[in-house]
Formats: sequence, structure tokens, C-alpha cells
Amino acid sequence: MRAANPVPVRRIAWRPSRWEAGGLGLVGVCAAVGALTSGLASPWAELLACAAVGIAGLQGMRGWRRPVRWLVVSQEAVLDDVPLERVRLRWRGSLAFFQARDATGRTHRLAWWPDTLDATGRRALRLAIDGLQHPAR
Repeated sequence: MRAANPVPVRRIAWRPSRWEAGGLGLVGVCAAVGALTSGLASPWAELLACAAVGIAGLQGMRGWRRPVRWLVVSQEAVLDDVPLERVRLRWRGSLAFFQARDATGRTHRLAWWPDTLDATGRRALRLAIDGLQHPAR
């Protein structure tokens, strides 16, 4: 008797993106410039500009400080030792958007940016999730 081929285990890391943090900072600066060049009264425009830069900076730092997460795909998907259901992967160019639910109903979302997942990693992620969604017959 021949043993069945084992399902390959793929372990893919999710890390915070420098591009995302930089983009949030740029959005904050653009919002501040927009507030200062608008027709809003000077004290309000300055207050709004400071708030825009501060909120964008906080969001960028919050995203940058998120811990590394590990997605393991074999016969099922597991994110940080939590089994997942309803796994879905969507692509927008080289951006990968992952969404799944765990047994308690909590939704987990991750986005891989081009600076955190190279072409080889994107291919491995696509093959792992496609194999999970369409198991071999």
C-alpha cells in the first residue's frame, strides 16, 4: 500500500508595513495642508491641521507596533494557534487581503503589502489558500 502524500505545511508571516505607516503619515500631512489652505477661520484651521497630523501619526504608530502574526496553512488555516473558518483571500494588484473567522465568530483581517511579502511569498500564500478552498479530489 502506498502512503498518501502529506499536505504541505506553509507558514507565512505577517509583519507591519513601512509603506502603510508612511502612507498614513502622508495622508495626515495632506489633510493638514488642506485644512490650512481652506477658507476656515485661522484658529480652527490650525486646530484641525494639528488634529489631522496627530491622529494620522497615532494610527501609523499603532499599526507599526502590531506584533508579527503567523498564518499556518496545511489541511486547515491556523492564525497564531487559533483555527480559522471561512477563509477568504482577495488581491488588489500586489496587495493581499486576508479575512477569516474563528470558532467564536471573531473576524481576523490581515493585509500584506509589497514591502512585507515578496513575489515568492505572494505565490506561496496564493497556492496555500487556493489549496485550502479547493481541496484535491
